[in-house]
Amino acid sequence: MLFAKFRGTSPYVIYAFQGLFFKFIYASLYAFFGQYLNVDGHQYLSVSNLLRNAWSMKMFFSFVSDSIPICGLRRLPYVAVSLCIIFASCLTMFLLPMPDPYFEVNFAPNNCSRDLDQIQNPAAPNSALPYSILFIIVYTCMAWGDCCIDALLTQMSMLEPDHKRGRLLTGIKIDQNLSSACFALVFALFYNRVDYGGTFCSVGLDFNQMALIVAIGAVITLLYSLLFTNERDVDGKEKVISLRDNLRNFWKLLQTTHFLKLISFRVFISLLFGISSPARSKVETRWVKVEPLTKGFQSVGINLLSAFGMLIFRRFFMQVNWRSLIRTLTTIEVFLRISTEVLAIFNVFRNQYFWYADDLVSGFFHTWLFFTNSLVVIEYAPSNLEGTSFAFLWSVSAISSSVGTAFGNFLMSFFDVVDDQRYFRDSSADRWAVFATFCIEYCCALSTIAFVFLLPTQKPMAKEWREKGEKSAHFRLAMSLLAFVAVGFVFSLVLSGFTLFEPTRCLVIAGGPGCTPHI
Repeated sequence: MLFAKFRGTSPYVIYAFQGLFFKFIYASLYAFFGQYLNVDGHQYLSVSNLLRNAWSMKMFFSFVSDSIPICGLRRLPYVAVSLCIIFASCLTMFLLPMPDPYFEVNFAPNNCSRDLDQIQNPAAPNSALPYSILFIIVYTCMAWGDCCIDALLTQMSMLEPDHKRGRLLTGIKIDQNLSSACFALVFALFYNRVDYGGTFCSVGLDFNQMALIVAIGAVITLLYSLLFTNERDVDGKEKVISLRDNLRNFWKLLQTTHFLKLISFRVFISLLFGISSPARSKVETRWVKVEPLTKGFQSVGINLLSAFGMLIFRRFFMQVNWRSLIRTLTTIEVFLRISTEVLAIFNVFRNQYFWYADDLVSGFFHTWLFFTNSLVVIEYAPSNLEGTSFAFLWSVSAISSSVGTAFGNFLMSFFDVVDDQRYFRDSSADRWAVFATFCIEYCCALSTIAFVFLLPTQKPMAKEWREKGEKSAHFRLAMSLLAFVAVGFVFSLVLSGFTLFEPTRCLVIAGGPGCTPHI
C-alpha cells in the first residue's frame, strides 16, 4: 500500500535533491574556491565553464538511454549508476586532506578575523585542481541522470491534456526551487566561517564535511528512485529503437527547418549570455565584500521567488506569446543588473544586500525565461526522440555558453581585471577598466532579443512546426551546426583547462594577463 501511494513520485525527489548537488557545487565555488583558495577571476569562470561542458554531454547520454535499455528500462538504471558515481566522488572529496587557506586566519575568540594583507598559503589556488576534476565528475553524472529524468518528465508531460500541459513541469520546478532554497540556506550557514569569507568564528563546517553531507544525499536519492519510479507505466509501451536507427532519425530531425531554428536560437542566446566579466567574482569579494551567508540568503530568496513566480506563470502566462515574453524578460533582467552593479563599481553605493537586490527580482523573471524555453521543447519533441531532442538543445546551449565564456575571457584579458592589486588600489582607472568589461557583458546580453524570431509564438505554432518540419532538409546547415558543436566543445574545453594548471593559467588566450613578468 505504501509503495502504491508513493509510486511515480521519484521525479519530485530526484529534482529536489538536484538542488542539493547544485547548491553544494556553486556554494563551494564561491566560498571554497573564491574565498578560501582565492583562485583568480578567470580561473573561477573557467571552472564554471568546464562544469557547463560536462552538462553538454547530455547529448551523448540521451542517445544511449533512448536506445540501449537495461533490464527493459531506459531511464532508471542510468540514474542509479550516476548517483553511485556522485556518491563515490563526494566521498573522495571528504577523504582528501584539506589545504590551508590562502589568507592568514585568526580564530581567537576575542579577535576572530581574516587578514587580507597576510598570505598564509600562496600555493592555495593550485590546490583547486583535484577538486575541480571531482566537481566535473559530479556535474557530468548530474547531467547523465538529469537527461534521463528529463526524458521521463517529457513523456509524462505529453500525456497531459493540451489545456493542462505544463502543469506537471511547473509543479516539478516549484518543488525544485523550494528544496534548493532549503539547501542554499544550509550551505550559507555552514560556509559563513571567517576562513570562507564569513563572520562566524566557531560555527560552521569545512568543505570536506559538506561533501560528506552530499554523499549521504546521493544515497537517499538512489534508494528512493529504485523504490518509487514508475518508468514501466510511462515508458513501457514505447517501442525501443536501436541506436543506429535513433541516430538516423535524429539526423533527419536535425536537417528540418524548424528544429534548426530552435537550435540556432539556443546557440545565439547561450553564446551571448555566456560572455561574462571575469571581474565579477573579485568585485563581489573585494569591493562589495559579500559574505557567504549573504550569498546563501540571496540564493534562498531567488529560489523562493522563483517558486512563487512559477505559480503566477501557470495561472496567468501559459498562453502568452513566447517571443514577446522573452524580449520583455531579457530587457528587464539586464537593466536591473545595470542599476545595482554600476553603483557598486564606481563606489557610489557598495552594500552586499543591495548588490543582490537585482538578482532577487531578475531571478524571478529568469525562471520564466528558462521555463518558456522548456515548454518549446516539450511541444516540439517528436516521439521516441524525447530525451535526445531535449538533451541536444540543452547540450548546444551549454557548449555555446562555454564558447562565449572562453571568448569573453580572452576578449577581456586586455583589460587585466584578474589582478588582485587592481581591487586593493580601487582607483578611478581601475573602476573604468572593470566597468568596460561589464559594458561588454550588458551589450551581449541585450543583443539576444534580436533572435527571438527563431522561436514559435505559442503551442499551436510549435505543433505546426513539428508536423511540417519534415518536409524540408538542410544538409549543409546541419553539418555546419555539428561542426560548430564539435569544434566549440574542444575549443572551450582546452581554453578552460589551461586555467587549471599554473604554467598555462597566465596565458592571454586563457584569460590571464600574460606570462611575461611585468616590469
